[in-house]
Amino acid sequence: MEIPLGFLEGDESGWAAQMASVPAAQNNILAVRRVVDIPDPAELADEVVLSAMQRAAQDVLSRRTSSADTNNVRLAILQLAAYLAYQSYSDRVTHQLPGSFDQSGVWNPVASVVVRETQAKLRELKEIADRAVRAVTTVPDRYPGFAVLMPFR
Repeated sequence: MEIPLGFLEGDESGWAAQMASVPAAQNNILAVRRVVDIPDPAELADEVVLSAMQRAAQDVLSRRTSSADTNNVRLAILQLAAYLAYQSYSDRVTHQLPGSFDQSGVWNPVASVVVRETQAKLRELKEIADRAVRAVTTVPDRYPGFAVLMPFR
């Protein structure tokens, strides 16, 4: 399955402009939503997901090796974006209660507070993102044991 990060197609120097195109942005947002399993934009705003995608793309594209496979780069961006988006979501769930103020300034909850344990999932997303980013930013050791065969003098 190809990850729909259209901004990596063709000229990668213009990734930010390509990411802003509506079809590519919507596909990117949907891909991140699938990873974090939060389909509702009311729970995790599209702007938050898009911001996470832009930060992840900038980070991964600036650090990747020249030999990194494009699909692995896409995967690293997706995984890092999912982690960043879920990190924002975790902060919001912890600090923002659902409800509104009435005309006299009294807080009226709209529903009971939803308590979610986000730390374990956040840790798992971070580990997955770190592995994916490491795969495209680290040059593999092509000659293991070379130092043993050719010791320094």
